[in-house]
Amino acid sequence: MKPVYFPFTTIAEPALTAVAACFGPPVIYQAWGRIPEFLAKWAEEGRMDIRVPIAGDENHLDRVLHEFRQWPEAHRGADTRFFKTQRQTIPFFNESSRTQILRDIRTRADEKPAAPPTDPLFDSRLFLQIAQQWDLQNQEVDQDLKALQSCEMALQRHMKGPEESELSVERSSDPLQDLGSHMTLERLRAWARIMAGAEEIPGLLVTDSPAVFEAVLEKIPQPRRLLRQEGISSDSGLQASRETFLKNLEKLASEKDFAGRELSGPGTGSTGNISLELYLAPESSAMDIFARFFDRPDEFRKICKAPPMHLHTLIACVQWV
Repeated sequence: MKPVYFPFTTIAEPALTAVAACFGPPVIYQAWGRIPEFLAKWAEEGRMDIRVPIAGDENHLDRVLHEFRQWPEAHRGADTRFFKTQRQTIPFFNESSRTQILRDIRTRADEKPAAPPTDPLFDSRLFLQIAQQWDLQNQEVDQDLKALQSCEMALQRHMKGPEESELSVERSSDPLQDLGSHMTLERLRAWARIMAGAEEIPGLLVTDSPAVFEAVLEKIPQPRRLLRQEGISSDSGLQASRETFLKNLEKLASEKDFAGRELSGPGTGSTGNISLELYLAPESSAMDIFARFFDRPDEFRKICKAPPMHLHTLIACVQWV
């Protein structure tokens, strides 16, 4: 059973380490075949598995992405109430020309509802690419902030001494921001559409976004919490315990009667700083879960290309603590 990281198409290195510590190298879907260089490098090193469920239209996507990047400069200072009218479609991603986007801003500023998308799959892939750029920018900001904190800690040690500066370090250490809290529903819908084109439907969904995790659990009629564990270590010496953990998850997701089964999590260590929360969606495939995010669930289920491989679906959230 391979963990599938969602609903993102990029991952920060701390999140990658945390997911791998619990479940091994994750699968990460891409919206097109042009993979960021650092992700391709990690895939070559065996740290992740990159898959592109839906391919084609790369040149068209590239043209629209170029227009998107040019739009802010071309319309600096324009009335942005238009963006608030985009409820049923990916915000302003339908149109591929700046002229049409500007026309929409002028005609929809009175907050009239937007027309439905003509190609939901293309719009979803475009959204995921734009979201990827936004996520990468914010991850870079996080890295810069962490670097700044490290400099501040070094300065504190130099000026105050190690004992006094240690207290200040604890107060200044902030967790990574939850990127999934931005446009959560849109992310889940867009990612679900490309997941539906995968060769196999995932049985283990993993995120590091509490907002995404909460949104998914709310769509499961009777979620069952299997495990909550802290102090998980990324120590390679705990590989055997992780493999046993995954084998138990495979059995759990496939057995009709899972009542009473005790589950031991991945290995912990004295330096472990990773937490894991794991739930089971009884008799629900990933398609069943994500279909509930759409106004017409049955129509979404029809676009799936592969049958589910597991009777139940496992949903996990990993965090640095």
